Amino acid sequence: MNSARSTAYGEISAGPASLAACLNPCCFPTLIACHTYHPDLDDEASTNRATLIAALTAVGLVNYPTEWWHWSYGDRYWAYTTGVPAARYGPVSLPEHG
Repeated sequence: MNSARSTAYGEISAGPASLAACLNPCCFPTLIACHTYHPDLDDEASTNRATLIAALTAVGLVNYPTEWWHWSYGDRYWAYTTGVPAARYGPVSLPEHG
């Protein structure tokens, strides 16, 4: 069963796969607990985030550091972070229907 508790950082998930998520969308990114490497996470959340980080970086994704859940691949942020000269994808022109 999933439960939540309020803390100074907002609502924190205490469910079976806790990542100490910010559950109140009106408050982020001002809530520091939303930061990927927040120093005051409990051991379970720190371990789960480390597992997530290892898995997603191993396949080439990059994290937006103020939102632990925000990962990118192939977009402008990914290109900037990895130092490649251009994003893998971008805007496309749709054919006109007439």
